Order: sequence, then structure tokens, then C-alpha cells
Amino acid sequence: CTFNTAVLPSIIKKTKKKKNLPVPEFAYGKATLKGQVTGYQKDMPSSGQLRLNDPIRWLNYAEEVTIKEDGSFQVQTDVITVTPATLVFPFAQIPCLLAPGKESTIIVNTAECSRQQSHLQKDNKPYGKKAYYGGYLADLQQELSDNSIPSNLVDNPSKIVKDVAGKDINGLKDYFLEKRLNTYKQIDEAPLSSAAKEILKANTDITTAIGLFMGKDIIMRAHVVSQKLNREQTKEYYTNTKIEFPVDYLDVLKDFTLNEPVDLYAPEFAYGAGIFSSRKDLMEEKLGTNQGILFQMGEAYKCYRSIEDFTPLTAEQKAVLEALPSPAYKQLLTVLNDKLLKKIELNKQKTGYKINEIGKVTNEELFSTIISKFRGHVLLVDFWATWCGPCRMANKAMIPMKEELKDEDILYLYITGETSPKGTWENMIPDIHGEHFRVTNDQWAYLMSTFKIGGVPTYFVIDAEGNTTFKQTGFPGTDTMKKQLMKALKK
Repeated sequence: CTFNTAVLPSIIKKTKKKKNLPVPEFAYGKATLKGQVTGYQKDMPSSGQLRLNDPIRWLNYAEEVTIKEDGSFQVQTDVITVTPATLVFPFAQIPCLLAPGKESTIIVNTAECSRQQSHLQKDNKPYGKKAYYGGYLADLQQELSDNSIPSNLVDNPSKIVKDVAGKDINGLKDYFLEKRLNTYKQIDEAPLSSAAKEILKANTDITTAIGLFMGKDIIMRAHVVSQKLNREQTKEYYTNTKIEFPVDYLDVLKDFTLNEPVDLYAPEFAYGAGIFSSRKDLMEEKLGTNQGILFQMGEAYKCYRSIEDFTPLTAEQKAVLEALPSPAYKQLLTVLNDKLLKKIELNKQKTGYKINEIGKVTNEELFSTIISKFRGHVLLVDFWATWCGPCRMANKAMIPMKEELKDEDILYLYITGETSPKGTWENMIPDIHGEHFRVTNDQWAYLMSTFKIGGVPTYFVIDAEGNTTFKQTGFPGTDTMKKQLMKALKK
């Protein structure tokens, strides 16, 4: 695929916009994205990601994208139907649509992307469009990319919190429903194809529903911010405040587009599907069905979560996938399950980690018992959980740092509790080199209370004399972690 990057307006031909939105097809296969970065120079970033908004793999799946010296790039990924995605480079974020067996092309106009990101230049005359599309549904993709109507009603949490301060739960509901109607009006009046309007309205409905589902949290956060509560006051407020949804609060969902094929085109459907599937019973009641795209994706997502938790699919889960309308669900998840089974077998051959038994000790002796055999070394103690996304990302991020510091007198201790399923934990830790401990629920509660640990991950750095020299909840980044470990080493 070659691109003429000299004159941007000549890149794409003006064609008649399709009036009807194609019904998404289901088929397990490869989606291809090819592209060109205009004005690419060797000193510019050479890598990025293609982040999929996939309801099955939710929001944690991405393919790495490498830009060649001539500015071109190409990436393929497995999908089972039309899938919104975002091409993310340090200098640009470009939306796109992918589909199995289809090829999309994008020309990234770096000059315009930079102008839009610059506070000094954002009001200047545009240098063309930020991206030009070809291939799969190119006209529709161009419309959606050029669109300036904000159909994501929950993408500015700080503004929402400010807007709803002082409102009760019904006031918040009215707030989101009014925003929905105003957005619908803008969409109806815009010079867009009916296909683009259909997608934008679906995205509006999905994000309105997300806002309603998050209503209690939003109201409480608005109170904390508007009243400028400190940490202790906030804790007391959350402990003593209970907000109930009115019986008819979510009845409006029956009028929303939340369970239709068009939702697959909407970029926020993946986020919404994850939230809605956590209350499947409620969604069945409000939508009056347990069939359709939303519920199919919910069943597939639960199977994916099992795989992500290092638990191979059971016969019952395979039967659930078999019963779904399209074999594509089963094909994708079977491939992922087979990869997991191979990884579990490989884990049996891995070294560099050790499971430690604590033995019978009192809660008061627990932590000293854990660290006693490692005295004389600098310790990084990591309180974590297998289900904690930030914990897992931090563990991966620290791999290069641990390799860099391998000759230093540092040991890595990992402590988790029974909320981390034993099988999941055993299959995850072979890639986390260090000393591992899994404590009981009672022991975990004692450690959390005694050391005032408010969440995971939480890190302690302990020097060779047993003094805690650093403590933080939340991953501080590898640079800070390395600095604190070297400080404990007194280097």
C-alpha cells in the first residue's frame, strides 16, 4: 500500500456517503490496519499502540505498532466483528473501525494533530484533516473522525462533578437525560449521513446509561469536592452515607439503544458492556430480555475473565460459548484458552520465583516472620492481588529494573491474600521473580489495619537493618522505585 503524502487533500476521493449502516458480520479473523505518518523523521517516536475497544477483552487489549523509517506502519489483530479502536502515538490519537478480513488505511497528518494539541496554535487555520481514511467503510470512518459533536457524556468527570454538586439522585438523572436530548438535537441537525448519526446516538445512549449506573458514586464525589472535605471527613462521609436508587430510576433504559447491532460500532460500548454485565439481572429486567448483543458479549466476557485469571475454560463455559449464536465467540476464546494452557505448561519449567510457607504464627508475629529470614538484605515488599490491574502492570514495568539491579543486594517479596485465587496465583507468579507469600483473609486484614494500607499495590522498602525507608500505595514508577532502593542500599 503506497501513499502520496505531498498534497494531503488529494489523498482521498470524495465519494457519496452510504446512507445505511451495514449490519455487523460475525466471523473470527484478522483485521488489518495500514498507514502512513506524514512528515515522519527519524527522531520522532517510532512506536505506538492500536488499542481495541473490544467488549470481550474489555479495555485491556492492545497491539504494538512500529513506524518504519519511511513513516509507514502495518498491524494485524484478531477480531470477531466490527470493533472500534484507537491508534495511539505520542503525537496523535486516531479513532478507527476494524473488522475481520477487512483492511483499513489511515494517513496521520502530524501537522494538524500537533496544531490541535497545541494551546498556542489550536485556534489557527487547520492544516487539513487530522487523518485520512481508506479501505473498510472509509467514508463513514472519515465522518466519525471529523465529527465534533461530543457523544461521550461521561468523558469529563471533573465537569460532571461540578455540574451535579448539590443535586440528589433524581437531579443527576435529569442532568444526564437533558444532556442526552441536547446531544440528540445536535446530531439530528448535523450534516452527517444517517449511518454516522445512528452510531453517535448509540454512543450517546451508552454513555448516558453509564452515567446513570455511576450515579451514586458521582453524587458522593460531588459532595466531597464541593464541600472540600479532607481525608478523614471523606472517609466518615462515605461510611455514613447511603444513597438508594428510586425504584423507577433505570426504567428509561428501555428506550435506549443498548442491545442492538449498531452498538458494536460505538466506541464506548466495550466500557458500557463491562459495567452493564455486572448487573445482568437488572439489565434483563429493564430491557425485558436476556437475548441480544449485550448479553452475548457479557457471556463471552465472563469466559475471557476466567482466562485472564489463569483459569482454563471449564466444560460448562465451553458449552455456554457453544450455545452463542455465532461460532466466532468460541473460536476467539478457544485460541486464547489454548495459549493459556501452553503458558501453564511452560510455567512448570520456569525458575526465579519461590512459594514460601509461613507456618503457624500469631498475627502480631506475621510480618516479622515473613521478613526475618531475609534480614541483611534490602527488601522491596509488594502487597498485591492477582485481580488488581495496576499491580499486574507494575510487575511488568519493573522487570527491566529488576534485571538492571540484579547484582545489587535486593530481594523482592510479594504478599497477597485469599482474594487472589490459589490457582490463578500459582500460574501468575512464575513470571514475577521473587519470594511469594499467600496469607489468610484474617492475616491480610490484620496487615492492612496494622500498617494502614488503604489499597493495592502498596510497596515497602526495608533496609538491611530492618527499617522501613519508603512506603507508598500505588505504583510510583520505576524511576522512583529504583531511587528508593538505591537509597536503602546507601548508594
